Amino acid sequence: MEYLTFFKICANYYFFVLPNTVEENDEECSERKRLFEERLFSNFSNNQSILATELYQILPRNVKLKSDNYLFVRSCEKEEFILFVGLSKDSSSTPLYSRTNPKIQIAKQAIEYGKLLICNFRLKNRKELLNRLMSSEKTNLEDCIRAFADYCFFDRYVLWTYNRHTKVFSCLISSHELSKQYVELEDDNSLHDFLNDPKKPLGEQRPPNRDYVNEKFAKEMNWLNRIRLQIGNHPDDVGIVDYLSEFTSFKLRSDTQCLIKNCLETKYFEHLQKSQTALHKIQQQFSIYEPGKIEELLQNLTQKICNELSFQACSIFKKSDSENMLEMIAITDKKQTGKPRKK
Repeated sequence: MEYLTFFKICANYYFFVLPNTVEENDEECSERKRLFEERLFSNFSNNQSILATELYQILPRNVKLKSDNYLFVRSCEKEEFILFVGLSKDSSSTPLYSRTNPKIQIAKQAIEYGKLLICNFRLKNRKELLNRLMSSEKTNLEDCIRAFADYCFFDRYVLWTYNRHTKVFSCLISSHELSKQYVELEDDNSLHDFLNDPKKPLGEQRPPNRDYVNEKFAKEMNWLNRIRLQIGNHPDDVGIVDYLSEFTSFKLRSDTQCLIKNCLETKYFEHLQKSQTALHKIQQQFSIYEPGKIEELLQNLTQKICNELSFQACSIFKKSDSENMLEMIAITDKKQTGKPRKK
């Protein structure tokens, strides 16, 4: 029997699990094109017969329907999902359904099928997420943020960290380059408002009204999922991760919010520990310094800083003796390492 299965992946949206006849890497059926607003199914009632022509208005173009009529089945159990079951001309006269209402029997069979299909799909996706989060010691904080973005079908992300001494938010990680990498208290922004709002201990979900208004990458974004991270012992040691979606009212489930929060907080502490280890290795360069070899020390220092802290470039300057200027004396970047070729 033909089954088309949609399960509720978050508030207001269903996800279409592809039938075996469609390739997952088909561009017409990419994961984001398989998200459907709940309102598209609101006019259908349980156990209603539907023409295939109605379904073609909803489904991706690559999905070929085998039947002319379909039975709409809705499961209202813990795992909320809906199915369209293909009806053959002799469905109501087969021995399997002869002793009772055929639609009820078909619906029961469809729900059991849907439970198994969705369970397998969730297990597969969760396994892929865990592999990305934990498969390697080299998995860093940004890898984890990106993995959750893909897992939850988000389009953009930004991680902000708050300095409680300067009252400034700094961008630590972002999917796209920001025109301004920091946000001060005096700026018109929602980060400080969110930080000081006791009614939002975990996060907030809303349209990005005052957020990223000057950023090109956010012009097509219609929903913001914001999660608060505790990244230190002090209550104001806070990080904020923003996930943006082009879909309206694309709300995360509370258990998914908690999963992201717990994982990223743990990964952030690992990030701090690695940074402290890296700084210790950089400081060790001074312990092996030989008098008279200052240029060699500085050259090694710039290279070590780039390697240990994953910087693309590092330069060291000194004040010029004769002029009120700074003179570059060591550099490491993509083009060279060591003493600058030009002053």
